[in-house]
Amino acid sequence: MKSLLTRYNANSYEGVNAYLIGMILHNIGVIKVLKSEGEESISYFQQAIRIKMSALGKMHVSVADSLNELGIQYFAQEQFEKALAIFSEALTIRKRGFGPNHPKTGIVVNNIACIRFLTKDKFLALNLFQDACDTQRLALGSSASVKLHLLHKATSLSNLAYIELQLKNYDEAATIFEEALLVQQSVLEDGDNTIRNTQNNLLLTNAFHS
Repeated sequence: MKSLLTRYNANSYEGVNAYLIGMILHNIGVIKVLKSEGEESISYFQQAIRIKMSALGKMHVSVADSLNELGIQYFAQEQFEKALAIFSEALTIRKRGFGPNHPKTGIVVNNIACIRFLTKDKFLALNLFQDACDTQRLALGSSASVKLHLLHKATSLSNLAYIELQLKNYDEAATIFEEALLVQQSVLEDGDNTIRNTQNNLLLTNAFHS
């Protein structure tokens, strides 16, 4: 992919070429993440965002894809203020481009909720996780990528349940963990680590409640 970039002058990205270069840079960033080179990926996502904005406009949904990936890398480095600003920008674009009830919008809401939880704003995190869960539920009725959206839904449910557990709302936490577990079991193989983690959380919740 890098060899393709050398065909173009960085100051003459226009039209389709600019869009393709933006996508290439984004994909290189993803590859860096998969190779556990998250810090190096940041510059690629930043370049992708800049070029996509120039070629497609600041509110194009493809820009939000790169913003979301950049936010995740800042989140991984515990740069929560930077991550929150980036996720908020991505959320604005996705709400405008897809609407508030699209699964891609729900993913960003879930990411923001994770930051709010880690920065000790549990009640705001609770509301955001609930919004993310509602979005995933609505999306399932019309989406072709049902398995993927089910997994996103299960993640949002698990996060919401964990917040309820932290707030000592054990009945609510147990109910939501059970729903998350059912969703996970419908799409994942028996013995999957995600399923085991949810089972352990459910056991922990019931132990606190008893």
